[in-house]
Amino acid sequence: MFNEFYDLKVHQAMTKDIIAADTSNKISQVATVFAEKNFHHIPVLENGIVVGIISVKDVLKKIMQWTVANNMNTDFRKLDAETSLKSVMTPNPVTISPEATLEEAKKILAKSNFQALPVVLDGKIVGILTTKDFVRLKVIKIEGSDYNPI
Repeated sequence: MFNEFYDLKVHQAMTKDIIAADTSNKISQVATVFAEKNFHHIPVLENGIVVGIISVKDVLKKIMQWTVANNMNTDFRKLDAETSLKSVMTPNPVTISPEATLEEAKKILAKSNFQALPVVLDGKIVGILTTKDFVRLKVIKIEGSDYNPI
């Protein structure tokens, strides 16, 4: 069976223009990036190495927990002082090589509950591949059907 993913590589679909956070960044800084950009995931680095990933959902969940715990009065300075980015991010995220196929990436994302894969080469971040990238490339296909949007 023909599969359009076999020949495409991750580096052909990944988002290359990314913003990464450092573990020393504040929650409010990451929240600002999410609010100002059309991002849903940000890789988190420590000494240039991917050590985590944080999503809009992670940040919103933390803000809501903080708000409830503080009787609906969120003080971001206090939140930043008492909550590290490391405590909110998902540590040790699954990463993928830029030379991996989209088929490999599809299988990883299909079996997981996350929607983004940091793309790493020689331990350094070079991009991010998200489910949005698959939609953008119109490579989603309903398995077993005759429908093919490509």
